[in-house]
Amino acid sequence: MTFIETNTNHYLYYEEYGQGAPVIFIHPPGLGYKVFHYQHALSKHMRVIFPDLSGHGRS
Repeated sequence: MTFIETNTNHYLYYEEYGQGAPVIFIHPPGLGYKVFHYQHALSKHMRVIFPDLSGHGRS
């Protein structure tokens, strides 16, 4: 599990895969990072980052 602490002492969960140019996927309201199941294949060509926004999923 990967978490980052914000300056307001909250923690945000994210997953990242691959190397190279980063692409950050932002999920729609009410969902979490798991909505990007099919985008994991892009990690063969670039760095993909899937955060859970505050109040969603594991954040």
